[in-house]
This record gives sequence, structure tokens and C-alpha cells, in this order.
Amino acid sequence: MPLKNPISSISEDVIEKLQHYGPVTAVKLNENFIYVGYGPVLKIFNRDEHDELVFSQQIFKRNKIHGIAVRGSKIAVSGARSFAVFEPFYRNNQVKVVEKAINEWIIAVEFVAETRLLLLTSHNEVLDIDVSDASAFKLLQKIHCNEKSILYSGSIRVLSDSSVYIAAGTVMHGVIIWSLFDRKILHNLTDHEGSIFGVKMDPTGQYIISCSDDRSVKLYSFAGELLASGWGHGSRIWALEFISVTNGAIRLFSAGEDCTVRVWEYIGQSTLQQLALYDHFHSGKHVWSGDVQSGEDTIFVTGGADGKIRAEKLEVSRTQCITPETIANAGFELEPKEAIKSFGVLSSAQFRLIITSKGKVLVNDYREDTWIKPQFDGITDEQISRFSMLKTFEGARSFALCSGNGDVIILGVDEKRQLYHVVKQNSEAPRKIINVLAASSPDDGSISLLLNSPIPTEPMELLTFAQEHGKLTFRSSVGLQKPDPRIFIPTSFYLDVINDWVLVGSRHANFALYETGLADPQFPKITRKLCSGDTITTISKIESHSGKTVALVTLRDGIYIFLEVFQSTCGLQCSAILQNKITKSIEGGFMRDGHLFLYGFSSSCFFLWDETKQIELSKEACGGGHRHWDVSVSTDSLHLVFSYMSQRNLFVTDLQSSWGATNGLLAEGTHGREIRDFAVLDTLEEDGTKLMVTASEDATIKVGKLDADGEVNYHLTLNNHISGLQRVGFLSSDYIASSAANEELIIWKITRLLGGLVAVIEVGRVKSGEEFPDLRIMDFASKETASGFWIATAYSNSKVKLFYFDKAQLLLQERAEIPYGTVCVLNIELLSFGASNYVMTGTSDGNLTFWYVSGILNGESLVTIEPIIKQQLHQSGVKAILPLTQADGSYKIITGGDDNSLISSLAKLDDGTLSLRTTAFVEQAASATITSISDAFEDKVLVTSVDQIVRVWDTKNGLLDCISATYTTVADTGCSDTTTFHGKAIGIVAGAGLSTLSWK
Repeated sequence: MPLKNPISSISEDVIEKLQHYGPVTAVKLNENFIYVGYGPVLKIFNRDEHDELVFSQQIFKRNKIHGIAVRGSKIAVSGARSFAVFEPFYRNNQVKVVEKAINEWIIAVEFVAETRLLLLTSHNEVLDIDVSDASAFKLLQKIHCNEKSILYSGSIRVLSDSSVYIAAGTVMHGVIIWSLFDRKILHNLTDHEGSIFGVKMDPTGQYIISCSDDRSVKLYSFAGELLASGWGHGSRIWALEFISVTNGAIRLFSAGEDCTVRVWEYIGQSTLQQLALYDHFHSGKHVWSGDVQSGEDTIFVTGGADGKIRAEKLEVSRTQCITPETIANAGFELEPKEAIKSFGVLSSAQFRLIITSKGKVLVNDYREDTWIKPQFDGITDEQISRFSMLKTFEGARSFALCSGNGDVIILGVDEKRQLYHVVKQNSEAPRKIINVLAASSPDDGSISLLLNSPIPTEPMELLTFAQEHGKLTFRSSVGLQKPDPRIFIPTSFYLDVINDWVLVGSRHANFALYETGLADPQFPKITRKLCSGDTITTISKIESHSGKTVALVTLRDGIYIFLEVFQSTCGLQCSAILQNKITKSIEGGFMRDGHLFLYGFSSSCFFLWDETKQIELSKEACGGGHRHWDVSVSTDSLHLVFSYMSQRNLFVTDLQSSWGATNGLLAEGTHGREIRDFAVLDTLEEDGTKLMVTASEDATIKVGKLDADGEVNYHLTLNNHISGLQRVGFLSSDYIASSAANEELIIWKITRLLGGLVAVIEVGRVKSGEEFPDLRIMDFASKETASGFWIATAYSNSKVKLFYFDKAQLLLQERAEIPYGTVCVLNIELLSFGASNYVMTGTSDGNLTFWYVSGILNGESLVTIEPIIKQQLHQSGVKAILPLTQADGSYKIITGGDDNSLISSLAKLDDGTLSLRTTAFVEQAASATITSISDAFEDKVLVTSVDQIVRVWDTKNGLLDCISATYTTVADTGCSDTTTFHGKAIGIVAGAGLSTLSWK
């Protein structure tokens, strides 16, 4: 086989590259710009509140950018053996970049002056290049230190006195520091074990930092003395930078394979102190790159294997501490055993309320730094001590205090920041209230309280307070009968004021629905267990209109649900339209601008998480969820105020993104591991986009949207699978199927909500008869009927199984099993020739096989299945199949194999006899395994292969003619799909990343 396939580069201008999402291989911060090597593409972002992308261009034809240097108006980039120097903002960004190459791998690149560039090569040699003439660079000299070790990493540091030092990290645990112009080795540092993955000198030339395969960060003085080591990374460290060097301390930045970012400080001890840990900064594996910039703000930017570009400000802690001494200094002395019992914060009004264990109620105006003890009409100090239960309503700028007998005080803040109060006293016989729940309505600004008594026969009481002239007033009281007091203990609720529905959550995922406009007390209209889960922590609105509401339900064990409640001819109905789980404890959530935000506890931290974009925005190390805590949520500003008790002290902190409008997400990327399959729905959504779904080795499925420019925007990340995915595809506009190892085949239902939101939920799953299933479902194909879908599946144990999914009953049943032999079934299709239906398989022995299955699909019993055709097309595995329907009802079948060949065949049914005839054969259609074939329209197909070449073939007249071939930066290229937008063809190629392209 030739080293280079003859059809690896043909009419490359036919294929237009649109967008790319993949590993971020280089990051550089300079002045007001963020420079990012996004594979071979250079992206430049403005450091403003909008993070505007001001430049994006592919610099190298094939190589990825690994080094970036900036001097004046010029930028130098390097990657593998390639480098380029250009001015990105010259003549309105119309930049012609000339890619240069040398004979060695480039480790680092740096300017000595704007016209002079240094390249550090993998043999510890520096090329000094004159770049003053953009059309003809001139090599001035080659410099080495007589130690040509093979380098894994390295950096060039130009000091203010124009001296230049090389920090070289070798593959054999040594760090070599040498002076460029003296050509002398200053130090050979051998404290690490394994290859050196990073080594840097600080801008002052006083210190050196390095990291290696031993997972440690080491700090040296420039004299070569090991000052300190830092341990904490769980795997290899890829990015390392100095944050600041002062007389008092040295701060360092590191990021690596464990997807964590860590900030270290050296204060004279032998161990680096870890100041900050960002442990959910990227998805999957590897933070490949990062950089730090200190100034008015200290920021860092990272790039991961997931394609995300994330920015963060290093801020001083925003946590405030209120101690008993703080209160005493304000003039309110606490008794010896008196402590803070309850607390709440109104962040928008800048008020705090504290209730002590002795019943003192204190209000802190922290904008004015004043404390007061409010007085309430008709309630004495002795009586106020009974109001020990406190709830906070951020949106209504109010607190609710409740006593053990059901009396309620609303303490609000009006528009002029003046306090007012409303007293609602219990007019009934004395009661015992042990629990108070709170809910607010975004529709009319009202607030509600749900009072619960331990007496089983006593109804819950729903109190509602409405807005009137900018203040809250009492509106109504309704009794709600408990469904089963033995198991139903209310933990959260939501009042839908549009439909007068009350949704109440309990422990063990129990749920009840009430209509408040009817009798009092009201009995539940619906009671059910939503899922196998823990306590329902919050219920909040997603959308609501007459006769229907969709609510977000969160559970403490990490489950969240979109629950649809609607009025039907059969009465009130409710069903989950989305159910997913994260590996954290959820205490609440809300929707904002189409994003789902969740908050709760993860280990010893309280977090704020963007579930839509899969990023952690902020967290506070508080010791865990066992502490007494409270949170105030401001959805408008995406701001949480988290308060918690620790050792008699009250700590209050703000949780929000440090970055601004984009929450520090400059590019949203894709999966953190290899994408195994991709599918796009042909029909347009209301917003002009198309639904798409990706399946990955990380065992997740992402649902998103593809637009006409080839841009991808993800909405959901589903993790019902427990093993790496194999296939995913649309059964119809409302259903998806996915398959994986462990005999996993899952059917999903799509629900479209207002504002372009999409909900997806598992509605069917194959039940394996094995206790420990070990088979992989390699592929599936489907055929829709009036009531459901026939689904043919290919198993790794050489069997084909046919299932039927009933849409009304949401039931997936196995109907037939077809044994093939002893090899793996790799691909499967369901073909229809009029009323005749066939299963077609491609197997690892190179055969294309057809079975007649009309009897099974028609419900006949005792059907004998034998192959109609079994014909070997490829020398080994048939890795990709695409059947194309012809005008006469026949099929043109394009196949690709791991023998690198591409074959066109014709399957035709004549007089009840099926025939298969090969019409074209290209032996060396690729230089590596062909992995996918997609319809490129107008008798064309799009073909991908492991050699990272994307080819478009013309298949007219049964022939195969390659009309275009170009390189894709997506490594491990494994899957593809195609669609059209208003006549424009768009293809998607995925593997270790994802690219979109078009063709003429």
C-alpha cells in the first residue's frame, strides 16, 4: 500500500470548512486579547464584557497550533514542524498566512524583537530567524548548548535586559537551563521522575517551575535550588504558569489531565500550598492548555480536550463572617449560650435577618452597615421569640417568619428600602406547626407558604400573599389534605397562579397535585411516586399557560425532572418529559435564558452549576450539606447568596461567575471524549435550526441544534447509559434511539417547549436476560409504523434481533432473533422493496447479507429465517454502509471496509427475486479504514476514514468518482451525517472533536 493515497488531496476548494469544535491546544493572553489555538485554527477574543470573537482563521493546513507568541502587531504560531508569522489585524483581518516548515518538531516560539523570532526544537537547538520580510524569512543562526537531548517541553524567556534563557524539559526526567547567547548550561535539574511536561521561567528571571510524569509541580530558584514541591494532581500536568512573584509570596497556576486547575502559593515552606482548586472546569479528560495574566485583574484561560475555552478571574474571597461579637458590637449583646439559629439574606435589597436561639430578631442593613431590632404591631418581645422558622423571598424582597402555632409575619423592603410588615395571626384553635415551605410566583409576584403539622388528620395550610402597591398583603388561606401522612412529608411546593394548581413534593420522590379553586380542604387530584429517588428539594416553573404547566423538579440525590401537568378530557394528567441525573446533591434549580442552573452540595462544597453548558460557575468550601444553611437566589442577575453556620459563626458568600455575560465560556466545545456517532434531524425547528444528537465514549448523549452556518449549540447532556456509546439516531421527529455495550438499547421521546427548549426522556430499554450483560449492540435500523417502530439491531455475538416499540404503551419487545455465524455484525439496515422487507447486514468477515423479514413485520408466527443473499464484498470488515433509494425502487448500496476499499452495488427485486450486483470498486479509496458514508445529495456521498481525509464521491451511473478530498483536523474520524439548509448541503464529521463543512 502506498504511503500516501493518491486521492488524499483533490479539488480541495470544493469542500468549504464551516466550523470546528475540538481540543484546544494553545492559549496566550496578551494585553486586551485572548489568543487560542483551536486545532489548526487561531481564534482571537476581545477581553471585554462580551468576549467578542474578533479573528478566526485556519493557519496551518494540517498541524495543530501548540505555541503562540505576540510582539507588537505581529503574532507567531507554531505546531509540529510548522510555524507562521503574520499581523492578524492587518487590512480589516484579510490576512494571507504563509505556513513555513522546518525539519524538526518545534517545542516553543518567542520573539526577541518584532523582526526577530526564536524557535526551540525538539533537539534542544534554537533557530534565530529574521522575520522582517514577510515574503522571505532569513535564518540568522542555529544555537545549541552542546547538549542535544530530546525534549518533551520547553520555553524561551526574554528578560528586560535582553538576555535570553532556555528552559528545556527532556523526555528523561531532566530540566536543562541554559543561556542562549552564552551557549552555556547553567543547571541540569533532576528532581523529577519521568518526562518533563512543562517548564517555565518567571518574567524577572529569579525562579523556575516545572512539572512531569510524577504529577508534581516543583519550584526552583534561578540558582538551581529546589524550593518547594506541590502535590495534588491526579494525573499528568500539561499547563504551568507563574501568576505573580512578590517579596512575600510566589503564586503558580497548573492544569492537567485530571481536568482540574490549581492555584499554588510558595511562602518559604518546602511544600507548595494549594490556594484554589477548580475541579469541574472541563469535561472528560485533559486540560491541554492555559495561560495567566496579572494586572488590574488576575485572570486565567484554559482550553480542554472537550473544546471548551474557559476564562476565570482569580478573586479574593467574597465570604463575610458574622460572629456573636459582630452582633454585640452593633449594640445587641447575646446571652452566654445564645447563638444564631435562623438567617436569611435579601441580596437585591442588601438586608440580612437573623433570629437567635433566644428569639431575638435582628435586621442588618449591610449597605449602610446598621443593625436594628424591628417591632411588630400587636406582638410582644416574648411572643416574637416563638417565631423561629424563617423563609426568604429574594424576588419579593421579603422575609417570612412563622411561629409554632401558625402565626406569620411578613417583613418586607419597599422600593425606598424602607421596612414594612404584615401580620397574619392564626384564628383557629392552637396548632403545632413543625415545618414551613416557601414558594414565589414569577407571574404575579405573589409569595406562598405551606404550613405542615405533625397531626396526620390536620391538612396542610397554604397561605398566599399578593403584591399591592409595591407591598405584600394577605390574599388567601387554603387547606390541603395530605395524601398519606405516613409517607407523605412535604419538602417543597410550587403554586401555579395561572391554573390554580399546587404541586407538592415529598420525601422518596412522592408527589401530589391539588386544584386550589375547589373545596376547602382540598384533596389531591394526583398522587404518585415520580421516580426511585430521594427528597424533592425544589419545584419551580419552566413554562405555564392555561391548561398546562411544565415544572422543574429537583431531588437531593442528583435527579432532576421536567414535569408536565396538563388538563385533558380525562382530567388532570402529569408525566415526566425529561429525567436526568448528575453526580452531585441538588438542593435547587432554575431556568434562565434557556439554561438550566442547579445548585447544591458536592463533597464539602456548595456549587452553582450550568447544566446546559456543563460548567461549574462558582463554589464555596463550607464543610458539606450537614450544616445549617440557607440560599437566596437572584435569577435575574444569576447570583446566589449562600449562608451557613460554622462554629457559632455565620458565613455569607456570593456565588456567581467571576467573568460576566458569557460566564467565562468563550467556546462551548463538545464531548470530552471521542464522539462515536452523530445524527441530525432533517426537519426544521421553529427557530430555523435542526435538532442533532451526538453519542460519545464518555457514555453521554448530547442533544443540541445545528444552524445553517454549521454552528452547533448543545441543550442537553443525557447520562442514562452506563457504558460507551456505539450508535445514536432519530427514529422520527419525536423519537431517538441509542445503543451501547452491556446490551443497552434505549428509546427516547422528544418534547418541544416554548422558547426553543427541548426535553428528552427515556421511554424504553432492552431488558437483557443476562445478570452481567457483556454484548455490544453495534448498530440499529428502524422502520416506522402507524403505532410504533420496528427496530433491527446488530449484536457483537453475531446475532440480529428485531424489536417492536409501541408508542402508546411505551413498550419495547423482542420479536425475533436471527443467528448469523461466529463473527461480529457491524452494520444493519432495514430495506423495503414495495411490500417486501429485508434486513441487510455488514459483518466483520466482509459479507453483505440479506434476510427476508416481511413475515416477522406482519406478525406471522413460526417464521423460518434464512439468508437470501450472502455475498463477500470486502476482504475483512464492512465498516460503513449507505443504502440510497433509486427511482425504480431499487437500492444503490455504497460500502466501505477496513480493507480501505469503497464499493458501489445495486440491490434489486425482480419478480420476487432479490439480486445484488457490484457496479464499481475502488481498491484504494482511502489509506486507512473507511469509517462512515453519508448521503451528500445529487448522487454524491460523503466518506470519512481513519486517515483524516474527507472525500466527496460522485456515484452517478453506478460508478465511483472522487470529486474532492481534503484533510480534516478531527482525529479518530469515525462518524458523519449530512443535511441541507435551504438547498445548501452541510456535512458533519466527528471523532476527537467535530467539524462542519459544505460542498459545491
